[in-house]
Amino acid sequence: MERRHKKKLEELPLNTIILAQDESRFSSEVPRVTSWSKSGSSVVYSGYRYGTSLNCFGSLNLKTGNLISSFHDRGNAQATIEHFKKVRDTYDKNIPLAIIIDNASWHKTLAVQEYCEKNKITLLFLPPYSPEYNPIERVWNFIKSKIKQIFFQTAKKFKEYILNLFTNINDTDSDKLANHCCSLI
Repeated sequence: MERRHKKKLEELPLNTIILAQDESRFSSEVPRVTSWSKSGSSVVYSGYRYGTSLNCFGSLNLKTGNLISSFHDRGNAQATIEHFKKVRDTYDKNIPLAIIIDNASWHKTLAVQEYCEKNKITLLFLPPYSPEYNPIERVWNFIKSKIKQIFFQTAKKFKEYILNLFTNINDTDSDKLANHCCSLI
């Protein structure tokens, strides 16, 4: 964490909830498929073969492993504010939030800064080009490992699976999400 934000972290009230936030893209296509086949023949996959993807914003409570997610067409300031509104609505308005976040240009816009100031949210920016310091990156890897094991017949089935996965992840995997991040805390 940048030195100036380390000082900010030390000055936060004790009841502050600390979250890690990032965006990720989930794709129905895996880059490479391998399979067994008879010598001289190839395996033919039937069904949906062209990829579709979903952009997900996620905020992970580092203490509980609770993941708050939202889906947006693209990453920009407006989508960030919409996601922060969902995060803010999850917690008591009087409890301050601190969000560990990367240096994407839309995270530093005036609109995002103003929203955060009005809603008791402190942004703690990571050093540039250091995603390995953001605990939620491990969560994305965990979720993507679940997705890449499945072949989706249609784009609709892919989207349904992703939305169902994120709807239920706090009930099924919050302990695993918290454990993936504990070595960074």
